[in-house]
Amino acid sequence: MTTLNPILARQTNTVAIDTFYELRWSGAMTKWTDRFGALRDSHTHHGRIAFVITLQLLAKDRGLLEAWLDLGGRRQSILAPVHVVCDVLRHDSMVHIDAHAEGANARRLLAVSFVDHQDKPAFAQSPLLAEAGLPGGAWDPPTSRRVTSFNSVSA
Repeated sequence: MTTLNPILARQTNTVAIDTFYELRWSGAMTKWTDRFGALRDSHTHHGRIAFVITLQLLAKDRGLLEAWLDLGGRRQSILAPVHVVCDVLRHDSMVHIDAHAEGANARRLLAVSFVDHQDKPAFAQSPLLAEAGLPGGAWDPPTSRRVTSFNSVSA
């Protein structure tokens, strides 16, 4: 199920595949409790950490998603690369992607919306930040980069 109005799904025309998205939330964190309940200290990372999610669209409804903490150049895995089911909707200049885990535990891992030709997402949400033990409200708006191939398929 997508977070967009079903009417928009009928207006979808093409979907870019072989597209790579990287979303990065950063914040000035000194202490937080990780997902295992251990108190972490980022003083060795100059008080800035980043939560990173990557999504590579492999087909019009499939992708590969991964998440980690960037601790000043040291990477701490939050979610190993996992295949996801993707709902990709395009309406006018807006692209919205919902990425869900496959199988019985088909929960949403990422929802993100972009306006064409803008790298900063208009909307981005993931439960993985909270699952990593990172507090809400302590993050700058996410930045992103995306690399799009010229392959596309009809939706």
